[in-house]
Amino acid sequence: MGYDSSEGCTIEWNDFTNSHNSQNFGYFMSGCRVKGTCKFNDWTIKTITNTTYMMSAQVGTDEDAKLELKNWSTTGNGFTIMANFMRGGRFGYLDISGWEANMTENAAIWSYFAYSQRGIKQIKGLNNLKLNGCTSAVYLLYNNRKLLFGPPGSDTNFASDAIDNSVGTNVRFDNSFYSNSYDGDDGDHTNAYPPNMTNWNMSRFGNFQGMFYGAQYNSGIDISNWDMSGATSITNMFYNFCQISRPTGTITTQFNNLSSNLTTIANCWRGSGVTNAIFNSNCDLSGVVSFSHSTYYPNNWRGNIFSLVFDSNVNFSSVTNWQNNDGANIDGAEYDLIINRNWATNNNTSVSLRMNRANFNGDLIFPDTITQRMTTWTTTNKVIDTNEDFVSLGVQVNDIVYTKSGGNYKYSKVTNVAATELTLADNIVSSGYRDYNIGQSDAIKNKYNLISQRSWTILDNGPIIS
Repeated sequence: MGYDSSEGCTIEWNDFTNSHNSQNFGYFMSGCRVKGTCKFNDWTIKTITNTTYMMSAQVGTDEDAKLELKNWSTTGNGFTIMANFMRGGRFGYLDISGWEANMTENAAIWSYFAYSQRGIKQIKGLNNLKLNGCTSAVYLLYNNRKLLFGPPGSDTNFASDAIDNSVGTNVRFDNSFYSNSYDGDDGDHTNAYPPNMTNWNMSRFGNFQGMFYGAQYNSGIDISNWDMSGATSITNMFYNFCQISRPTGTITTQFNNLSSNLTTIANCWRGSGVTNAIFNSNCDLSGVVSFSHSTYYPNNWRGNIFSLVFDSNVNFSSVTNWQNNDGANIDGAEYDLIINRNWATNNNTSVSLRMNRANFNGDLIFPDTITQRMTTWTTTNKVIDTNEDFVSLGVQVNDIVYTKSGGNYKYSKVTNVAATELTLADNIVSSGYRDYNIGQSDAIKNKYNLISQRSWTILDNGPIIS
């Protein structure tokens, strides 16, 4: 209807009752071009089993066209599926106020519910939706760039108990809020509240990949209460999250009860506005294979500040990829823990660990300078410096020497200590690598162990200078 009109038409069909056990509403408004306020209020249905493009109306010149579906009730199971409900539609406002909770309680598939609905700005009555029956919400509100949630507790945001007794298994939520609120209100994200999901029961959810990829809100998402024991992937979960909206203050993602089911954290906070990533002590990361790009250049407008907190007993035994975590200014103690726990738990070989702005604590013999120059550098496995007394300085066998050329480091272990000469286990001295320092911390020793014994490639910003 209204397809041949440049403006579209206004449709009303209120007080409809349908008692069929299996009602197909597929393509109900697909192809319609609408304007003004279209009303389908006070419907009573029994069971709807097909919602494909049910409310996928287009608009003509009226980008603020509104669709009212108020006060719907059911005498049966309500919706058993919500997939593709308004996929690709373009109307500006949806009002589902007054829906009974059991209208959606039994809906299993929510995938593509409003996929690429770029026109939608507000959904009133969102607090009425119950998602306990959900088995998949893939691309739920994907690319709803203009959609703004109201404050928590409002009727334009989800209810805090929308998922309180999930019956699904390994439920998928990947890309569900992809680029949500990206445009804000003509670029203003002051009223772009995050979805009210703080107390949702997520214990049966498996795939969180790209869940908030590119979403732009006026604050972070509090996930600290989520039971994530079923999670298998958090890849891209917060990729570019709040990078455009740039809320003030810290943005924390605190993970709770992750299990060995989790296999990948790649790109998790890449390019995002997240400032703190915390893994509680009840998180088991022993199944994680990849941290690739997980902390790649976050907070580029705040100096790339980033805190990455693991439990002191974290297990990295399955990790084979720490590549390209460049850009994040990770605290020395936090980076020390990453090095030390990889040495303690990770026997994988030829792993690449790259954090080009992370510094470790080296407990350096010369703490005030990154390097000083040898007086002689002609023997490749000896540090000779007649200006120093290594014995008096307290250098010990098994301390670690590094030599530096530009931004490149070489590491070796001390095998013998004399007053002005150190013998090394490796050939790391040359005319290009004649600047050196000596470290005694666990972090520098374990870094050398990973490189020499497990053939790791490690690129970082070197030791902290006091």
